[in-house]
Amino acid sequence: MELVFDHVIIGGGPAGMACAITLQKKNAKVLVIDKAVFPRHKTCGGLITKKTHLLIQELFEQRPEELEFLFRDSVTSVSLYDRTGLLVTAEVSDPMRFADRMVFDNALAQKYKELSGMILEGEKDYSIDRKNRAILLSGQRIVHYKNIIFADGALSQAQKQPGLAVKKLAFGIETFLSTDQFPLQGMSLHFDYGTDGYIWVFPYKDQICIGACSYYKGISEPKEMLRIFLEKYGINLKNLKCQGALAPYGYTVPQNKLPEDQFLLGDAAGFADPISGEGIYFALRSGIDAAKALLGPVPKKTYLNSIKSIVRTIHYGQKLKQYFFRPRIQGIFLRKVKNNPLFVRHFFDTMVADYCYGYNHMRRFMKDYRKQKPEKQIISRQS
Repeated sequence: MELVFDHVIIGGGPAGMACAITLQKKNAKVLVIDKAVFPRHKTCGGLITKKTHLLIQELFEQRPEELEFLFRDSVTSVSLYDRTGLLVTAEVSDPMRFADRMVFDNALAQKYKELSGMILEGEKDYSIDRKNRAILLSGQRIVHYKNIIFADGALSQAQKQPGLAVKKLAFGIETFLSTDQFPLQGMSLHFDYGTDGYIWVFPYKDQICIGACSYYKGISEPKEMLRIFLEKYGINLKNLKCQGALAPYGYTVPQNKLPEDQFLLGDAAGFADPISGEGIYFALRSGIDAAKALLGPVPKKTYLNSIKSIVRTIHYGQKLKQYFFRPRIQGIFLRKVKNNPLFVRHFFDTMVADYCYGYNHMRRFMKDYRKQKPEKQIISRQS
C-alpha cells in the first residue's frame, strides 16, 4: 500500500504536534509518525513559562482558564539554594506552570486528531529514502512526501547525515517523591552540585519532581549530583525509580546544509536554552514557525529566517554558559542573588518568562535592573 502526503512529521512531541496542528488547521495533507503510543511519559521537568503559555493558547485556541487541565501545578515564587542552604526567595510577576508530559503531549496529539489529523503510533521500524522522498513503514507500507519534518529528539535521524551531528548533548535525570517524603515545597533551583548543571525541584500537587541536568559525559555526573542532593535530605537514590533523557546542550544544527524538503524542529534542531535548559518553548515555537513557512511560497527560506532569533539566543547563551558554570563566576552569581529578591525577580520576569533581552544584551539587562527601586521588591529579604 502506498500513501501520499504533502508533509510527513517524524516525532509526535510538542514540536511535531505544534507543526502538525498548525498545518492541519489549514487543511494541509499531513502525517505524523511516532515510535511510541500515546499517552507516554517523557523525562522533562515540564516548566511552562509565560512565553510558552501564549503559544499553547495559540495552538488550542482556548482561554487560559480552559487550559488548566494541562498543568499539574503553578507557582508565583522561586527559591534559589547552594549547598550551604537557602540564598533567596522571590515573587515573580507571571505564574510558572508545570506540565505532566504524559498529559501535555497526549493533549496535543488529541487536538491534532480532533482536526482529523492522521498519526501512526508505535512505528519503530521504518527507513527513509530521502532521494526518492519515501518512507518504508512496517507491513510493507510506503509513504511518499513533499516535505519531511524531523521532530524526533536530540538523537534525530536527520543528524545522521554528513556534517549535521550535534556537537554536545546534555543529560537530564529525574525522580518523583510524594510531598510528605521531601521537606521543600514550591519551586526551587539548587546550584553548586556539579561542574556545569543544577538541580531542579518542581511542585506537582501531591508529588515533587526532582531532577539534575549537566553536560553528557555519561549518566554518572547528573546521577551523582542527584544522589548527593537527595542524601542531604536523608533520601537514598537507590530506592527510587529514575528516568533520564538526552537533550541539546547549546549547539544548533546548521539547517542551511539540508535539502529544501527537510526541516528540523525542537530538540532535533538543537533548540534548548543553554543556561536554563528550557526546551518546550523552542519546540512549540519552531513547530509553529515551520508550519507557517510550509504554507507559504518559499518554505525553507522563510523557516530559516524565522528561526534566526532562536539560533542567536542559543548561540549567545552557549557563550555565556562557558563562563557561568565556572566555580569562580558561579560564586559571584550566587553572592549576587543572595538576599536579593529584586534581582531574581528581574531575571525571571525578563529572561525566563520572556526573552526581553538576548544573552548578548546582559549589560542592558543589568543597567535596567539597577534602575529599579528597592521598594518594588515583593517580599522582604531573607537571611
